[in-house]
Amino acid sequence: MRKLFTMILAGLMLFTVVLTGCKPEEGQVNSGVSGFGASIYSQATGGTDQSVHGVTADGRPTATLVEGVHYSDEIGVYDEDNKRESIEVYNKDIFYRNDTWFTCADPATFRCEDETDPENYGKFFMYGTTGVGIYNCFVSDDLVSWKPRAAAYVCPLDGWEGLDTWAPEVIWDKNADRASYGLNPEDKGTGVYFIFYTAGPSQKYYYQTDTTRNLELGLAVSTSPCGPFQMWNGVEKGATIAGVNYGTAEGYQKYTTYKDKDLAEVPEHGRRNNEVTNDDIWFNVPAVRASLDFQFKNKDKAGNWVDPDGNIVDPDQVDNATYIYPNAKHMPANDSHSGMVNLDANPFVDPQTGEYYMYFSRGQSGPITSYQDEKGTIYAGQTIYVVKMIDRDWSQVDYSSVNMIVRPHLSFVSQAACDDYYEQAKNFDNTPYKIKVDEVKGATENPFTWDFVNSDTCASKINEGPHMYYNADCGLYYLSFSAGNYGVNTYASNLVVGYSPMGPFRKLTYEEGGAMLTVDLGRTSDVMSGVGHHSFVTVGDELIINYHRQLDPKGNYHNRGPAIDRVQWVLNENGLPVMYTNGPSNTIQPIVYGTGQTKYDIISDEATVSAIGNATYNDLSLLNDGLIRVHPSGDLIGPFVKDFEFNGSELTLVFNFGEYRDIAAIMVYQNSVWEYTFNDVAKIEMDVLKDGIDGVFIIENLKYDWDMGEQVDAGNMRPATSANAVFEEVKCKEVRVTVKAPYADPVRIPEIYILGVPKNA
Repeated sequence: MRKLFTMILAGLMLFTVVLTGCKPEEGQVNSGVSGFGASIYSQATGGTDQSVHGVTADGRPTATLVEGVHYSDEIGVYDEDNKRESIEVYNKDIFYRNDTWFTCADPATFRCEDETDPENYGKFFMYGTTGVGIYNCFVSDDLVSWKPRAAAYVCPLDGWEGLDTWAPEVIWDKNADRASYGLNPEDKGTGVYFIFYTAGPSQKYYYQTDTTRNLELGLAVSTSPCGPFQMWNGVEKGATIAGVNYGTAEGYQKYTTYKDKDLAEVPEHGRRNNEVTNDDIWFNVPAVRASLDFQFKNKDKAGNWVDPDGNIVDPDQVDNATYIYPNAKHMPANDSHSGMVNLDANPFVDPQTGEYYMYFSRGQSGPITSYQDEKGTIYAGQTIYVVKMIDRDWSQVDYSSVNMIVRPHLSFVSQAACDDYYEQAKNFDNTPYKIKVDEVKGATENPFTWDFVNSDTCASKINEGPHMYYNADCGLYYLSFSAGNYGVNTYASNLVVGYSPMGPFRKLTYEEGGAMLTVDLGRTSDVMSGVGHHSFVTVGDELIINYHRQLDPKGNYHNRGPAIDRVQWVLNENGLPVMYTNGPSNTIQPIVYGTGQTKYDIISDEATVSAIGNATYNDLSLLNDGLIRVHPSGDLIGPFVKDFEFNGSELTLVFNFGEYRDIAAIMVYQNSVWEYTFNDVAKIEMDVLKDGIDGVFIIENLKYDWDMGEQVDAGNMRPATSANAVFEEVKCKEVRVTVKAPYADPVRIPEIYILGVPKNA
């Protein structure tokens, strides 16, 4: 008969007997110490084998834990002989695994911070590409178990949107005036939720001779993160570009290719009048085109106010002047003709200034396939842009500020951007920051070059899915984006860095840590594929990435679902902080403590690490630095992320906390390269305190699941796998992990996690 051992969840009574200290059976030896583990074996099996308990050399009592009875390497399902039959069951109070199978591509996640909304406060909300003409909302307490809510936004039948709906993202503005957006001020909670989304205009708005397909950005608003959101497409306050006020349609046609067409025939029409209807697309593409055209023609006047004729003027004296943002001089070419595809909006509030920005991807569809600049022929594709919002209002776009900031295949968008970047680096005052970044030396080492970061090399020429993050420790802005086609295995997320939210930005190379989340051109995992479009959420002191992966890597690549992993900040070899993801993972990982859904956190970083044995080894701090190398090709992906390594037949690794801590699990991570792996963990010893008695718990030959860990094609291991000891909570001062080397090659261990109750919990 099968027995299900889930330890804590099931409240395994046999192990509880050990911890509560029953009296020993008659004839059993307990070395004069009553109640410490002496009856562990007989209570579990009815036997009297004394090999499961004894004493240490200094007289402390010991108890050997029995796998499948008193602990489990993954808390699985066991048969009568304590052999694991399945790993489909695991303790969800301690672990999570990326095994959700519902569809939600391009996941955007945030935590509700509105304390005036007790129903939603503290919960996580996720939105994504989930269907045709509809955006679903999912709610979670732990970032793992998601519950669907009623549709957050449904495209209205009389709206401009067609059936092509993608990539929503939501931001909460606690200061926004609900009434100005047609919302009920009396609804529960505070402020307004804004959802930015991508949709294809309905067929009646297509202008077939100019484009074969277009996607546009829409905006909807709500008083609740769950919705329902209602379309917002009101009139602009008046972003003036070369004398044209885009709050009205007056004069705008002369800056578009539609000057001879009736506005009703145009897919991206401007505002016809102040009687706004659902026919009006929120994001005004003619304004974008007019701005790019005007900026390029006046890029030599960047940083000045210019009138419609291109003359530098005093803005106080000329009402219709346009400010030429300094980034205009970065423009590689006049790309005002492009931009029929606009998607993947990412709103961002600059923590330093409080100003609002929106990042989005913009692409060319139609007859124009290339244009020239200093690097030669630049082919049509998806590039990333930024635009500033007016008056810190998410509905009001300052179209005169729009500019390209990331471009496929190149480290900068232009030579001018490269020069400006290093000028900003030269003048950057790093003294206020914890991490002192100095990139001036890189001016000659990292010029404006062709780059081939990950799937940037693919023929699709796509950079999309931007997400901005500010690192307050170093004062730099990091824009992550997805490169390549989402339908291929190598779809991945990369990094650019800048000194301002508007750039210029430098694309990081492989060696610098530019590949933030990737399957390493297919080498990292045979079960995770197409990892890309993502968002970040800070939970306690941890940064979590929520990304999508293909649910069936060998089947329907359109079907994508969410996954999460930890992101660590690590200094690369040039001293620049970069994001490194401990993933993609498809194995059990410690649940995120800051969600409040577990009492256990990773506490091994609080221990002092030492070693016992004759083996030679490198830096012991690599065992508890939080970084798990998941990529076998370490020369390409984050070469500065190192593994602990030892040469010799055996080594005991000691984690000493200096005091008794409540712990419940130990995870010994396996290497990503087969030749550097260990077979099993030879022994784990824990110095524990039970009923005032100082003793030792022992685990012999902790098994590693090779069926789970080894890739089908062998040679490489699946990422972030581990041998796991999971047991009833116990007070422990020191953990000793003994690992043997099965081969002549060195053993490399990425990390050892000890999961326990944090201090001051």
